[in-house]
Formats: sequence, C-alpha cells, structure tokens
Amino acid sequence: MKSDRRKVILIGSGIMTNEIISILQRPDSGYEFIGRFSDNQDDSTSYKLGSVQSAIQYAIDNNIVDVFSLVLPYQNFHIKELIHVAEINSIRLRFIPDLKSFFNREISIKVEKNIPIIAFRKEPLEQLSNQIRKRIFDVVFSSLVFIFLLWWLIPIVAIFIKLDSKGPIFFVQIRSGKNGKEFKCYKFRSMFLNADAESIPTVLDDERITRIGKFLRKTSIDEIPQFLNVLKGDMSVVGPRPHMVKQTEEYSKNVDAYKVRLYLKPGITGLAQVSGLRGELSHERMIQRLVLDIRYLEEWGFWHDVRIILRTILLMLQGDKN
Repeated sequence: MKSDRRKVILIGSGIMTNEIISILQRPDSGYEFIGRFSDNQDDSTSYKLGSVQSAIQYAIDNNIVDVFSLVLPYQNFHIKELIHVAEINSIRLRFIPDLKSFFNREISIKVEKNIPIIAFRKEPLEQLSNQIRKRIFDVVFSSLVFIFLLWWLIPIVAIFIKLDSKGPIFFVQIRSGKNGKEFKCYKFRSMFLNADAESIPTVLDDERITRIGKFLRKTSIDEIPQFLNVLKGDMSVVGPRPHMVKQTEEYSKNVDAYKVRLYLKPGITGLAQVSGLRGELSHERMIQRLVLDIRYLEEWGFWHDVRIILRTILLMLQGDKN
C-alpha cells in the first residue's frame, strides 16, 4: 500500500534541529523525514546527508517536494540560488527562523502588511475584533446590573452606610488603569473616615472597617459601584484588579514584569480573585496574582470571561475568607 506521507528534508542546524526532526517524525505529521543538510563543520553526523548547496539537487534526484530550512538567505549565499532552483523544479522551500537562539520563551509572531512582528507573548485583546466584543459585553452586562440591581440597591446601602458612620456613601480613590493611566475608582464606603485611606491598603480585620463595611466587603457589594467605571470605559467587568497608584509604584520596583498587567483595563473581578488571591498583598501573593493576571492576558476568551463571572457570583453567595 502506497504511503501518503510526504518526503521532507531539513537544511541547517541549531538549537531547534532535534525538536523539528522529532516533530517531522511523528506519525501524525504527514511527513517522512529523510535527512538534513548542513555546512556546520562541528555538526554531528546524525541524519546528515550533505552540504547546504547539495540539498535541492538531492531533492530533485529523490522526488522530494518539501524542504524546510533553518538557514535564512542572509546567512548563506547558496540559499538564494536554492530558492530559484527549488521553484523551477516545483519544490516547496520553507524557512523556519531559529528564534530559540534569541528567545528562551514562548513568543507570538504576526504579520502586518508583509512585515513580521515578534512579540514576547500572545495578546488576544490586541485584535480590534476582540476589543469590540469585550467592550460590547462590558456595556451590556453593566447596563443589566444597573437596570436590575443598582437602581434599588444603592438607596438601601446608602441608608445603612449613613446610619452606621459619618461620611459619604461612596469612596473614590485614584487607581492605576490601562497603560498606567490613572482614574477615579468608585466603591461603597466601608471604612470610617481616616487620613490613611489613600495610602495604607486594607488588611484582614482592619480596625478602620465599619460594621456595615464588613458585610459589604465579605459579599463584595462594596465593589458594585465600579460598574459605573466600566460604563465610563476606565474598567472592564473582568481583568486584573486596579491597585492604588502607590502600590503600582512600589510593586513595579520589586516585581519583574509587574506592569505587564497594565496592558489590560483593570476589572471588577479577575482570574486571580476567583483563584483565592483576594485580600492582602504580601510580596509572594503579589507574584502569584501577577502570574494569573498575565495568564489571563495571554489566554483571554469570551467564554473565559463568562466562567470567571460565574465563579465570582458563586464566591459572593458562599462567602470568601479573603
């Protein structure tokens, strides 16, 4: 029975050589790996059939129509000649840039108007279509919250806050938003009026928290006014939590890649929050939260947001010790 697997050869050598050969040899690759060609004198003889210059002639003589090359045209003067000969003989010559020699991490490559652009990480929300989808969801979801919840909840909460302690109903604080842009973040006031509210983060069993404030925080009701921030466009329903400006300055000095989380609009809830990382921010917890914020950035999807919202609602109903 004739095999449907296409014969393929590889040109060049480098860090990716063994990985590529392994992929080409997999039963589900659709290829039959024949060998490789290299001008590297220190190269091992494993699978090596000859020099770079002899690769296309070998392909012609052995009816091979697929050739992958780790060697780029500017790296070997024979490659331009091989491109010409390959096309004349209906041989597909494709290039694999050995980027692992420079980047020891997963990268993202996109092409804009024939210009290849390398990024350190995937960002689904860099695509305009995804930005539009997320914004539409934010506006629709926040509008429904106002229509069905906030119009009657705000007056009730306002009465309890006023009866419990002196001060305004809402607590307004400057926080760090997308790309470091500062904005006014709204919350129901849950603490007594104090001079440290703008500089000292809240901790568990904080004496500044009022009686009604404890309930508001435990149920996350204190965060609900932030849907106004979502409608204004400063925040999203789901995203990294916005930190005080002072926290942003402090953690950006001590935590590598901290400001990567600022690539996105901050959210009312987020992956880190539904993963048990609400509350106090020790250095270790900040790093754990940052890892999840970046993971959300790289893996964003519409249904991913929906799942995070459902998990948030469940935590609100069950209560969260953090």
